[in-house]
Amino acid sequence: MKKMKRTLLVLIGLTLLFPDKTKAQDHEIQTNMLGIFINNYSISYERLLKDKGWFSNVEYFVNPKSFNYDYTAFAFNTEYRFYFNSKKAEGIFAGPYLNYRYTSAPDYANFINSNSESIEVEQTSSGIALGLITGKKWVHSSGFVYGSYVGVGRYLFESVTYSNNYEPSDDQDDFDELPAFNLRFGLAIGYRF
Repeated sequence: MKKMKRTLLVLIGLTLLFPDKTKAQDHEIQTNMLGIFINNYSISYERLLKDKGWFSNVEYFVNPKSFNYDYTAFAFNTEYRFYFNSKKAEGIFAGPYLNYRYTSAPDYANFINSNSESIEVEQTSSGIALGLITGKKWVHSSGFVYGSYVGVGRYLFESVTYSNNYEPSDDQDDFDELPAFNLRFGLAIGYRF
């Protein structure tokens, strides 16, 4: 929670350092419609800078009921989009992105300690990925925007922790880490204002 507060304060600070000289219709709010089907809820903001765009996205994932354990994830993405069209922030785009991801599995495992007590273990992990994203965006004259995107990145580092001094066995280690690659895809819909 402290990391989220710090991140929010840094973003607010950056906004104050760089005054807003944007005009009307230089901001967008979007959501990924594909994410709804897999319980991955997201809200995105894009600020248009000339013919390019600075884009940030917050995602929250709740596991579907078909999972046999409790799992949640929070991700924050920021990217800089280069649009290849002469229209303002519309058409085909590509750019680098940075992804921070935090996951939590409160009911990760149960084990019996030396006093024959059953202990629940919570596993948390976090990591930062760097990647490239590409896609296409259309802007309707009414202000509605829609588009699609796909991106792939690589986790630069990660941290995995367990509660109650739990240490996984060697055969479990592969399941405890974030994947080596970060995959992003979606069908976005939103509004430019």
